[in-house]
Amino acid sequence: MSKVHELQAPLHAVIFLNETTAILELYAPEIADSAQPGQFVNLSCDRFLKRPIGIMSVDQSSGCITLGVQIKGEGTRWISQQKPGTIFSVLGPLGHGFNLDGFKRVITVGGGTGVFPLYFVQQICREKEIDSIAVCGFRSKEDSILRHEYAMLGCQTCFASECGDLTVNGRAADALRLLLDSAVQEPGT
Repeated sequence: MSKVHELQAPLHAVIFLNETTAILELYAPEIADSAQPGQFVNLSCDRFLKRPIGIMSVDQSSGCITLGVQIKGEGTRWISQQKPGTIFSVLGPLGHGFNLDGFKRVITVGGGTGVFPLYFVQQICREKEIDSIAVCGFRSKEDSILRHEYAMLGCQTCFASECGDLTVNGRAADALRLLLDSAVQEPGT
């Protein structure tokens, strides 16, 4: 398990993906150096309790961690409205991460903002040259996030939407089922 750090992390950037979803980039080199996919941080939130937020990616060379936030209440709204230079109290990395050593193929399956921490898994797959597939589900194409970013990682992708305006009509589990069914029909894949 990674050593847990409590530190004051300056906000580098806030990027809005849509009206209710933002990406935060924080300078937290101790966390960037030790975080594993699947881990999260507790992020200070003004007068509110700290918020647990999954780590979307790390950049060890810059010392930055990236977090994806869905704006649901006052706390996450406050977080998303902060400007670069704001100092956040951050505790992490927390939780048990995924060690991908020895894996030859990885399939990640997630929906909505659950695709944020799975992006970190795919980032590590790329670094370790592990064959990987990202299966992501959303309510609609309009609600979908990170489609371009996943494609830029070079992993195979399959995107589903409940209203049928993406590759697969349904949820992420439906897309996975189709993917597995097609693999059975094509032995050796």
